[in-house]
Amino acid sequence: MKDRIATMGSDSARDLARSRLVDYLRALRLTNEEQLEWIISRVLERAAGKQAEHPGRCLAALAIQELRVDLERWFTLNLPVSERAAVTGLLAWFALDASEQWAAAFLAEDPPKDFQRMLQACQILVAPPLRVSSMVPRAFANPLGDAVNLPAPWGKLARGLVPMVTRAATAALSALSLLSGVRLW
Repeated sequence: MKDRIATMGSDSARDLARSRLVDYLRALRLTNEEQLEWIISRVLERAAGKQAEHPGRCLAALAIQELRVDLERWFTLNLPVSERAAVTGLLAWFALDASEQWAAAFLAEDPPKDFQRMLQACQILVAPPLRVSSMVPRAFANPLGDAVNLPAPWGKLARGLVPMVTRAATAALSALSLLSGVRLW
């Protein structure tokens, strides 16, 4: 294993791949150096094999891709079958704050059964359905106008009277406030 990692290309490519993996795993709140080294060496070995097959590919990108494959495989084994096990698993991992109590179980071949039960219980399975609305303007629904069926001439007169009545009421209230000395605004 060490021989394959040693032949992975330049030191800068190895260092970049290692630092990206460390950053990714630290973002998952893993702090155990021994566990980090175990995961990183395993992922880097597989990434080196992939790079040998495809020499033009970036080692850091291959390493992150291999880590994501590991996450998907591990969460698929530990959670009920779902379309994107890694996503729901990571959400459950963070919701449980599992990095505190269960850090050693992360990517382990045989995680504790109580951890698996907690992970399954915390899994977010369904999101609320989203309604897509269009921004197309629609006619204003006027329940009062729909309830009253006036003949066309009366309806036209009623539509013209409403603004006039509103203005008259506003003018009357304004005059009343001026005469009484009470300010309305």
